[in-house]
Amino acid sequence: MEVDRGAEAGLPLETMLEQELLAFEHNTPDLSEITWYQCGGDRISLVYYGAWFKNEVGQKRFFKNQKATLERKFGKPSFDAFDPGWVEKLVFWLDGKGDIEKKLPVVQWQPESGGVIMLQYSSLDVDGKAYGVTMSWEK
Repeated sequence: MEVDRGAEAGLPLETMLEQELLAFEHNTPDLSEITWYQCGGDRISLVYYGAWFKNEVGQKRFFKNQKATLERKFGKPSFDAFDPGWVEKLVFWLDGKGDIEKKLPVVQWQPESGGVIMLQYSSLDVDGKAYGVTMSWEK
């Protein structure tokens, strides 16, 4: 599936299968993507996807679209650093973490089916692109 969409394997397939970690990357002038699948037997236990853009506009648009998609599918996040409730705001303020969305720019869901889904901004620079968004799903 990853190869069909133009991604390249990060390592030889045999090595990735032995390590139970499949890694792919896809780069264009405007977008760099990294996708990892951690597997055990015939089950995927972790999916990690990162997208990096040349500018903040692309990054913010992608984040907003992904958050809306996840909210439609899984409902309200279990934690949203960008929109914490008043109790969380008070706790952050008392702990001296008033700007939590800058320190921990993450939105998290805990679906009824189990696992954790996280969407966050990334401070990594990938392939010369400094504006990233990462998503992970862990079962």
